[in-house]
Order: sequence, then structure tokens, then C-alpha cells
Amino acid sequence: AYRILADHSWMFSIAIADGMFPDSFDAVHVLRKIIRRAAYSANRVMKTKPGALSSLVPYVAESLDFFPEVTKHVEEIKYVVNEEERLFHQTINKG
Repeated sequence: AYRILADHSWMFSIAIADGMFPDSFDAVHVLRKIIRRAAYSANRVMKTKPGALSSLVPYVAESLDFFPEVTKHVEEIKYVVNEEERLFHQTINKG
């Protein structure tokens, strides 16, 4: 689960910093699935509270200092991840 969180957090941080946002269409749907898989691992497997996934973003940005776009967009990335995680939990709680 730790590896999933690390790899997925790295991937979605770079993708969002590059201007990709989760959606239901084509390649951006993959981003939505990646964020939701990370949210599942964080919340269901590691028993973290909702919102914990976005708290990893500053640490990811620090480790990706060679990719300055992530550092510039930390707040935007946190917002997008938080929103997608919220939608994921809404879906899980309904179903």
C-alpha cells in the first residue's frame, strides 16, 4: 500500500501540474482512476482519514524538486486531489 501511495501520488502530482484534470473521458479518466486507487489504499487499507491523500502533495513536491511545475502548483494539486477523494467517498458511501 505504501508503494501504491508513493507511485500514484508522484504520478497524479505531475499530471495535474502539467494541466491534466480528472474527468470521465479518455486519458483523463485514467488520472481519476489513479487518484481513486490511491484514495482506496490510503483509506481502506492503511486506515487513514479522508483528506490524507492531499496532505502528501507537499512532500511529493519536495521530492520532485527537479520538476518545478509541481512546486508551483501544490495548492491546485491539493485541491484537485481533495475534490476527487471527496467524490470517491461519496460514491463508496452511496453504493
